[in-house]
Amino acid sequence: MRSASFLVSSPGSVLVPALAGLAVVLATAPGIQAADLSDVQFHGFVSQGYLFTSNNNWYGETQNSGTFEFNEFALNAVARPVDRLRVGVQLFARDLALYGNDEVKIDWAYADYQALQADWGSVGLTVGRFKSTYGLYNEIRDVDMARTPVFLPTTVYNNRLRDVYLALNGIQAYGNLKMHKAGSLDWTAALGSNALDNNGAAATAFTETRAIGKVTNINADNTTALSLTWNTPLEGLRFRGSILDVRNLRGTGTAGIGLTNPVTQGLQNGINQGIQGYYAAVGGAAQPYNLVSLDSSAANFDNVTFEAPHYYSGIVSAEYQVGGLTLATEWMREYAKFNVTSGWQPNVGELNTAINAANPGGVPLAGVAPGQLGSSITGLIPLNNKVQEYRYQLIEGFYFTGAYRFLDKWEIAGGPQIAFADYQNRGLGEHRGWSASIRYDIFSNWLVKAEWQSVRGTQQLYPSENPDGLKYTWNMLALKTTVDF
Repeated sequence: MRSASFLVSSPGSVLVPALAGLAVVLATAPGIQAADLSDVQFHGFVSQGYLFTSNNNWYGETQNSGTFEFNEFALNAVARPVDRLRVGVQLFARDLALYGNDEVKIDWAYADYQALQADWGSVGLTVGRFKSTYGLYNEIRDVDMARTPVFLPTTVYNNRLRDVYLALNGIQAYGNLKMHKAGSLDWTAALGSNALDNNGAAATAFTETRAIGKVTNINADNTTALSLTWNTPLEGLRFRGSILDVRNLRGTGTAGIGLTNPVTQGLQNGINQGIQGYYAAVGGAAQPYNLVSLDSSAANFDNVTFEAPHYYSGIVSAEYQVGGLTLATEWMREYAKFNVTSGWQPNVGELNTAINAANPGGVPLAGVAPGQLGSSITGLIPLNNKVQEYRYQLIEGFYFTGAYRFLDKWEIAGGPQIAFADYQNRGLGEHRGWSASIRYDIFSNWLVKAEWQSVRGTQQLYPSENPDGLKYTWNMLALKTTVDF
């Protein structure tokens, strides 16, 4: 799999916890007067882009002529109805080739109450659907104005799974601790969950393992998200550590070729050894025989189950801003151990037909009459079998980027990006790329930008999007314009 914590947006389940949490805050906070919604602020953005890749498809049909299926729009409303209370909601839609298709979703919907404010710091509480403080930039990943590149570095921020990383439905405590000459600490602690979509991005990531043909059900118990940020005494320098723990991520699906092919090959090898054994007993090479070739119909599979007690994903981050220069680096790792199991039964009738058709004369000297060789061999195969394997999520990602603003309206950025599909065996799949970006602000709320990436490796590519095979070397060009309002 090439993804991280599987928490996909669940628009229908967002408003209830948000409104319930708001009611709790309003009922329990001291000194709250009647709400005043006269200062509601409405904002949003609209973007349109163009995406082209060479040699491989990335997110969909992006080769050849590229694609203009690359747009986003959002509308949000934020208000402070009472002192220290903020409520907000955002509707969001995107189209990124195969992903999104301009389906409108509730991106976030929350009530945020700053419970304590003192000389030593502050403490607050957020309920509803809120953005996760995962990495440095998850909370502003949709704010084009906040960065020069078209994409956040995909070796850490998987853009396929934007809905996965973005937010949690639940409750979050946060705060700030002032440490005088040592700077200050920001912290968050969240507990939440999302309903998983059987046809969503997380399910697609499982099918790309080839062990699952189609996900029929996927869910998880809950997720804990923690972050700690040190704002150092050196102005502009901060460090952050953040982690997600998805508990009991599990599901069912049909068997994919990652399971069916090994079983089919094992059946074929065993049956052919049986054929050879019968004929070897009566003279070996002096008795002609034919081996069989089987396909996936040789066995019938039950539903495949996959489960992991914990799915961990963590990021260590650093950023330094001085003048018009911003330097940032982040390192990410994911870990999960999935138990993948399925029952299967041999398709005895088809196997007998294949064996007897290859060797219609039987093996007379071994006591096998014509048409009986198949049943003689398949009678030795257990009728109820189980295939079980462990699949590990061991992804590692890193990037370093520098951005510099010059001539007021111009900004450039670039740097290396590296990822490995398995950090214990880095030869299994990698992504080594360099990116270069340029941005021009037409007005304060309207920009255009371009990004180029030169990549070696297939770690971020899906075989299903590249049926002709994956190419090791490829390039990406992205153009985008965004208007904020």
